[in-house]
Amino acid sequence: MENIWGEAMKRFVSYTLGLAIFFIHQVSVAQFEELTQWIPDNANSLVLVRAKRIFDSELAKAENWKKEHTKAFESGAAFLPATIERIAIGAEVDLETMQPLWKVSVFEKYGTAFNLATISERVGGIIESLSGHTAVIVPNDTYILEIDEKTVAAMTPANRQSTARWLATKGRASTLLSPYLERAIQNADQNADMILAIDLGHVFCGTEVERQLKMNGVVMDGEVKPAADVVSTIQGLTLGVAIRDKIIGSMVIDFGADAAALKTSGKQLLIDALERRGMMVDDFEGWNVEQSGNQVKLSGALSPVGFRRILSVVRHSIQTDVVLPDEGESTIEADVGTKSKQYFSKLHTIFDELQAKEKGRALNTYATWYERYAHEIDEMSVLGVDEDLERFGQYMAGSFRDVSAVLRGHQLARKADLVGTADTVYGYRYGAYRSYSYRDDRSRERRQIATRHEVAAEKEARDILGEVQKQMSELRRSLSQIYKSNF
Repeated sequence: MENIWGEAMKRFVSYTLGLAIFFIHQVSVAQFEELTQWIPDNANSLVLVRAKRIFDSELAKAENWKKEHTKAFESGAAFLPATIERIAIGAEVDLETMQPLWKVSVFEKYGTAFNLATISERVGGIIESLSGHTAVIVPNDTYILEIDEKTVAAMTPANRQSTARWLATKGRASTLLSPYLERAIQNADQNADMILAIDLGHVFCGTEVERQLKMNGVVMDGEVKPAADVVSTIQGLTLGVAIRDKIIGSMVIDFGADAAALKTSGKQLLIDALERRGMMVDDFEGWNVEQSGNQVKLSGALSPVGFRRILSVVRHSIQTDVVLPDEGESTIEADVGTKSKQYFSKLHTIFDELQAKEKGRALNTYATWYERYAHEIDEMSVLGVDEDLERFGQYMAGSFRDVSAVLRGHQLARKADLVGTADTVYGYRYGAYRSYSYRDDRSRERRQIATRHEVAAEKEARDILGEVQKQMSELRRSLSQIYKSNF
């Protein structure tokens, strides 16, 4: 049975792991008000990004993220349009399916104004008028709407009626977001370049929390009840990232009661939850943890891979190099060989990250990333890319989804096989004063079931990835010959 922290992270990562960090300056709240007023009131997750400050960081300048597409992609910064000042992203997440019901991204540009006619030409879209706003539909089922000459909003899915109703009620001077989202913004620290807050209030039933904690074995028997009492009061989770000469992160989980009962087990509960949900970011193991009042806090360094994974959770819904290109960049006119090499390099980076069995963990520890990176491949621009390479990208994304489905399928099968394997305590009484009891320990059986499914899932997934690697090698040789360049 999934532990309760697994369920908590399940809700969080749907939009969401990836997982840091909070350090948002108080004046930034006012700076974001003009953007967050366009976030629908029923959002249960909110992301605020200072894109320009990230590109102005020491690390970004040292690696020239604005111009070096490969470096930017490897770091995760390709998620960010280089000509955007700030981004706000809101979504309502279905807490059962871990998918957003809708997502709204608002972009504030610096420099030259937005031009929807140019955007429409790039994506082959049709310009419309919607509730008094100019709008264009892009291929991945997203509306892009002009708020003013320096601000655009993107809504996914591109449902015309829902979008019109949203526009009719937004744009007011203040927001009506949940108290947790508002509080998370107001109370954030002073240095964050990205902050993600998820409202998890009223999610858990206390008795169900206790039952699941007893099953997962991470919390000692005598600590289950106190821990369950705390976890059942969870209010939300806030994650943030700060980029200077390196990337650092912080994560805070807020409760409605003193979290002292989680002081020793909180970090392991979180890691266990991430592993069970296939959302593990290895960097979290090295993070420092502390408990203070109603909060459990983790903080530490983020590797480029860890940062990429976190950003894959909070990605917006548009292709930055197509819809929001760099100043003076001509995406359409770039030669096929150059664009194809850049595209192939991105695919290779993703494959290398996901193929490795990091730190001896099973692939199911990273199951969710296969699905999210498949979406990332879907959203990569293919303008000017070799047709065979474009088809391979589609095949690779499909294969990643197959891997995710295999790993998830075995997780579900394991859960089904574990039903009825809980330990049973038998007790006997002799006379009025003597009694005897013993526990039927079935932990070995549970481990055997888990191992069987882990091995089977690993083999099936590795077979799929092996075929992807084989075709990638063949395509590399072919493209290198065609374009006279080492791919």
